[in-house]
Amino acid sequence: MGPVSLKQAIEIAASRGIPASDAPGTSQVIECVTVCPYRQALKQRFINDYETFGTLDLTEYIDEDEFDVIVLKRDLNSGNRTIYSHLSTETSENYQLVA
Repeated sequence: MGPVSLKQAIEIAASRGIPASDAPGTSQVIECVTVCPYRQALKQRFINDYETFGTLDLTEYIDEDEFDVIVLKRDLNSGNRTIYSHLSTETSENYQLVA
């Protein structure tokens, strides 16, 4: 998936639902599906803020034109470090839609 608008990213994230289970066969615990800035430097800063402060606040990035939808996971084998993957690489059976 390439960059999308903020509105499109929110719609994509909402349509995927929430994690239903951990990543099968790995030490990774799926925490959430979230919208983040598309540019790599901003994405990394967003993830660092999540790891440090526990926030998914996009206020700082609202003027950006390009966004991404990622899956945030906690890797239990590497000191609970937060890692991410692009939504397009995740399988749909790991998620459930909630009303």
